[in-house]
Amino acid sequence: MQTRVALGLALALIAPSMALTRPALAAPPLNPPPATPQPTAVATGETDPFTFTWDDGADGSISTDSMVATQIHDLLSGATYLILNNHQVQVGQVKNGQLTASFVLNEAHNTGGTYFVVHGLTRKTGTTTATGTITLLDGTIDRGTTDPTQGFAILTLVLMDDKGNVSTTHIEQILTFQKASP
Repeated sequence: MQTRVALGLALALIAPSMALTRPALAAPPLNPPPATPQPTAVATGETDPFTFTWDDGADGSISTDSMVATQIHDLLSGATYLILNNHQVQVGQVKNGQLTASFVLNEAHNTGGTYFVVHGLTRKTGTTTATGTITLLDGTIDRGTTDPTQGFAILTLVLMDDKGNVSTTHIEQILTFQKASP
């Protein structure tokens, strides 16, 4: 009996130090960190895209708006369309080798990588819960199958403010893709 008690006491004293000296086993992460998205295609938009804007006022008025159309025209003039392998498209201007994205869109594409349906929704909250704006950009990017360096984008940009005013801009832009094959 004394031998058992002594053995139990010895194990009780030694066990904690044994646990500290053996190497700890770490469980592998459940999800590996996401890989850095890689470009699957890069296109440059023409410098003179077609833009046309309708304004729908909260009061029910409808008018065209050449000032907003010009702003969108200038924003997309010569824009870079960076299509990534994580189903995103970044659209913006390249300055000093860096793309500053004006829009980050989600995309779904065909198996050939020549037709992309794009969608982006941005909600910006104002200083109170009743204020804010919504920006919606939907459309398609089409890459030529006979000449994959050529393509075009047809987009609809919708801007909504917190007062119920809506500006809708239709955009058509010829694209030149940098790689010859999708």
